[in-house]
Amino acid sequence: MQAQPIQERIKEIMAGLFSMNAVEIGLDSSITTIEQWDSLKHLNLIMAIEQEFGIRIDVNDAVEMTSFSNICEKLVSYVGDVQ
Repeated sequence: MQAQPIQERIKEIMAGLFSMNAVEIGLDSSITTIEQWDSLKHLNLIMAIEQEFGIRIDVNDAVEMTSFSNICEKLVSYVGDVQ
């Protein structure tokens, strides 16, 4: 089975957490555009990403990860450009 790109894996995590369809999540999706994305869901999102990728995200990075594009960008620094 081929590994999914980072963006697709993040979309699946976000879609599950925010009870939405993955196709609704785009580069402009953020904490300000997704109504369900509150502070508790943000913590759950960070923990789900850590579990999915087997990493520990620095608190400063976690605070900055408030958009889909930023999450993907930050993850590349943790896991490389996994495809």
